[in-house]
Amino acid sequence: PPPPPPPSVYGGPIENSAADRHRRQRDIVDLAREERVHQSQQVQTQLTRRQWPGQARRSAKLRAPFGRCARVVHLYFCCTGLQRSPKRSSVYGIMDSFTAGVIRHHQVAVGIAVTTAACRQAQRIHGTSELATVAVGRLLTAASLAAFSANRKGRLSLQIVARGPLRGLFSDVTDDGAIRTMVKTPRVVRAPNLDGLAQSSVARAIGEGTLTVIWQPPGKPFSQSTTALVSGEVDRDVEHFLTASDQVETHLIAAVDATSENAVAFAGGVVLQALPDTSEGVLRQLGARLREGFESMYGRLEPGTLGAMLDEEVEAVGSPISLRWACRCSYERVLGGLRLLGPDDLADMIRKEETAQVDCEFCGRHYEVPPRDVRVLYEEMLNSD
Repeated sequence: PPPPPPPSVYGGPIENSAADRHRRQRDIVDLAREERVHQSQQVQTQLTRRQWPGQARRSAKLRAPFGRCARVVHLYFCCTGLQRSPKRSSVYGIMDSFTAGVIRHHQVAVGIAVTTAACRQAQRIHGTSELATVAVGRLLTAASLAAFSANRKGRLSLQIVARGPLRGLFSDVTDDGAIRTMVKTPRVVRAPNLDGLAQSSVARAIGEGTLTVIWQPPGKPFSQSTTALVSGEVDRDVEHFLTASDQVETHLIAAVDATSENAVAFAGGVVLQALPDTSEGVLRQLGARLREGFESMYGRLEPGTLGAMLDEEVEAVGSPISLRWACRCSYERVLGGLRLLGPDDLADMIRKEETAQVDCEFCGRHYEVPPRDVRVLYEEMLNSD
């Protein structure tokens, strides 16, 4: 039989440190996996792939042993504050989303973003180290907060050009919730220098540099602004940019809770912005409370828990906006990039019968353009001239 669960699963003292929390989660998941393997030959069920352990436990067609395993899995999600969801785009039941809100008593606008699934996808595609995972996770979260808190249509891009080991970060988000990101040097490794993995500093890995914000409205020319980095911690740099560019006091925090095994347990952030009647002193106090207590909301970031942490009533405005990892690369875009080479380079490729090979830096997808398509592109360029 599988080994009994650790005392911290069903009772006993529960430590509150980040390391203990991650260890407890891993123990519970390992236990559930062992029980499922051990009893797989004994359990007869008609569950489909989209049914969840919580549903399996309530099914009358399941035998008791599988029900115990389901309870273990259900306990894991209860301990971490996560809710199961049957949609495939969720990660451990948390759907990536942006929720707008307001603290009416103080006239403060609130934005809440959960980006756990997108951050995990970025880590899987780029093979980022723990430090790089935290950096890109903060950037894509900050991009989501900046884009949807402004409630503008189009695409928002954030680019950090750095002199540190990470060299550069890029993330953009569209008004339909599509997120993508990349990092120049994904394998930078350095131990965090602060208590709490999610609050580990990335400033030294980024170093001095600039933050460029590009806003592309649909059917209109893009606007671009560049400012020097003030801290290198990504979220504080975006916070500084929004305060300076929009002339609206802003408090923004974005965090990634990554374990020592480089597994993303949670990624998300909150932005607080002043409305016309907001008191600067009150907003400053709320911003200080946010940074002090944000770690307590990992895995359960929503208006209710945020309001409880801030000791204020946060009222949701409208419906949440779904966020998802999505890359816009395509074969047509690759052909558009080849047009930039010019007719001379294309003629040289045709003469050598070379196959153009292109890799997307965002999703890693590989494209090959055969010589016949290069020839068609070359002839189109000659005819257009």
